[in-house]
Amino acid sequence: MFKVFTKILKDQNISEEEEALISEFVMNRWLSGDTGMGLTVAQIFNIYPGIPLKAKIVMIKELVSPRVNYIKYPSQIKKNDKYIEMISSYYGISYDLASDYYEVMSTEQIKEIKEYLEDKGGRN
Repeated sequence: MFKVFTKILKDQNISEEEEALISEFVMNRWLSGDTGMGLTVAQIFNIYPGIPLKAKIVMIKELVSPRVNYIKYPSQIKKNDKYIEMISSYYGISYDLASDYYEVMSTEQIKEIKEYLEDKGGRN
């Protein structure tokens, strides 16, 4: 399907079979990743869902640059796995949930959990 999108951007003709492969939902998602006109075109398609597919293809060919500039996703914040595991153990929750807790907890709260677990481990 993405080969078909690429053909559309390069202003190449697509066959009826290729046109049948196009999912309008996926096409809108793909266009919305473009920082240029793609996002605007996807928004128009969402606002006016009755636009025929052939007309959408013509609009994409005319309005969207052949070189799509995708929105940059922020890199993930590096987390201290040791503290996340401690939070998970302390509260008896999953690693993913503990990761969410880690993001909102203060350093003082994390320090208290660390001290508690160290004291608990020292007594056993």
